[in-house]
Amino acid sequence: YAFWAFGLTFWQGNENAYIYDSLSAEERTAEYPTHAGRLLATTAIAGMTGSIVGSAIAARWGLAWGVLAGALPAIPAMLVALSMREPPQHGRVRLPYLATLRGAFAALRARAAVRWAILFEVTLAGSRPAPALLFQPFLARHDVPVAWFGAAIIPVAAGAVLGSVGSAW
Repeated sequence: YAFWAFGLTFWQGNENAYIYDSLSAEERTAEYPTHAGRLLATTAIAGMTGSIVGSAIAARWGLAWGVLAGALPAIPAMLVALSMREPPQHGRVRLPYLATLRGAFAALRARAAVRWAILFEVTLAGSRPAPALLFQPFLARHDVPVAWFGAAIIPVAAGAVLGSVGSAW
């Protein structure tokens, strides 16, 4: 669970910011929805594939091995992430971190719509781990074989893929 939390810390929104900043450096921000949609579709396909493979591993060697197998791709992914460089900021002044935080809190104080949007996002983000944590006990209680756990996630992941691909065009 510690690796899971660590991975989510680096994943949550950073990939979209990196894509936007990279496109912005080349003055191609109009392409952002396409690239963000492709990224989300790729992430959903990877999750769907990982669920299927992980459930097969868990059925054969136990749930602990299925979870550990899911952590393996994080190692090369972290190496790739560490090798990446931040896109150039043409003509933009980079504020210190505390100044950025002060600006963010000022925007929250000044605009009710921003406060509600952040509250909505935090509420959604807080609920994201629930299916992963509650799905397995639910399926096990209803005598679904462990090998089928990954297949049970396909409808949700397929919906995410279709929605993402649709937003990319």
